[in-house]
Amino acid sequence: MLYGLYYITGTLVHILLVLLVPLLKLVVPGWDIEQRLGNYSGIERTDQRPLIWIHAASVGEVQAARVLIPALMAGHCRCSFFVTTTSRQGREVARSRLSSEVRCELAPLDTSWAVTRALQSIRPTLYICLETELWPMMLARIRQAGIPGILLNGRMSERSLARYLLVRKTMAGLLGSFVGCAVISRQDAERFIRLGIPENRIRVCGNMKYDLQADNLSELVRKYQEILDPGTRKIFLCGSIRSGEEQLLLPVYRRLKAESPGIIWIIAPRHLERLPEVENLLQRSGLEYELFSRCLEHGRSRDVIV
Repeated sequence: MLYGLYYITGTLVHILLVLLVPLLKLVVPGWDIEQRLGNYSGIERTDQRPLIWIHAASVGEVQAARVLIPALMAGHCRCSFFVTTTSRQGREVARSRLSSEVRCELAPLDTSWAVTRALQSIRPTLYICLETELWPMMLARIRQAGIPGILLNGRMSERSLARYLLVRKTMAGLLGSFVGCAVISRQDAERFIRLGIPENRIRVCGNMKYDLQADNLSELVRKYQEILDPGTRKIFLCGSIRSGEEQLLLPVYRRLKAESPGIIWIIAPRHLERLPEVENLLQRSGLEYELFSRCLEHGRSRDVIV
C-alpha cells in the first residue's frame, strides 16, 4: 500500500512538473528540469561496452566515486560510466574531479515516468548506489528491468533503522534489488540484515573515502601552512558543519579565544549553499572573518575563516 501511495503521489507530481516546465525554466533556470524528468539529451550508445550508472548523491559521495572509477579502470574494466548527483554542487564537483570520459548529470526525480525514461535513455548494465540513497522507484524499476544493483560504502544509523523497521516489509522488497552490498562497519551490516538483506550478500569493507589519496600531500600541507601562517597559534577547525551548529560553536570559540587570544577559527560548512547563513551569523556576532578563497589569493588577514 505504501508503495502504491508513493507511486500515485510521484505520478501526480510528475504530471504537474511537465505542465509547468516552461514556467520552471524561467523561474529556476539552473534546476535542469528536463534531466529531473529523465530526459538526457545527447546520450547515444554508439558502442557495445557495458555502461555502469553510479549514483553519488552529493559532494561526499563524489569523493567515493573518485576512488571507485579509477579502481575499476585499473582493473581493466572495459566499461563506460554515467554518474548522477542530486545536487548541482555535486554535479559540478563530479565534472571537475572525474575523468572527462565520465558523463556527470543530475539524477532523475524518483517518479515512475522519470526513472523509466532515464533507464531507457541510459540503458545501464549495472546500477551502483553510493552510501545509502534508497530511492524506492529507482530500486523497483531496475529490479523489474533485470538490471543488477550494488550498494557501496553503505551505512545505516540506528535512527534510520528505527524508521525503516516501521515499513520493514516494503524495505525488504526494495533492498532485494541489490545483488551485493559493501558496508562501512559491522554495525551497518547488522542493521541491513535486520531490514531483510541476506547476510551472504553483505561485505564489511570500511569507508571507501579513506582510500582517496591526496596528490603531493606534503606539498599541500606546506601550502596551507603558508597561507594560514599559524606560527605557534592554535587552530579550532570545525568541518562539515550543518545548519545551526555554528551557533553552538560560537560560545566555544569565545571561551577558547579568552584562553588563547591568537586562536584561528576555521568553519567549513557541509553545504556551500549555506555560506550566506554562516556569514550572517558572524556579522551579527561582530566577528571579523574572511572567506578561504580570499586567503588563497592574498593570505590570511583575519582569525576567523569560512
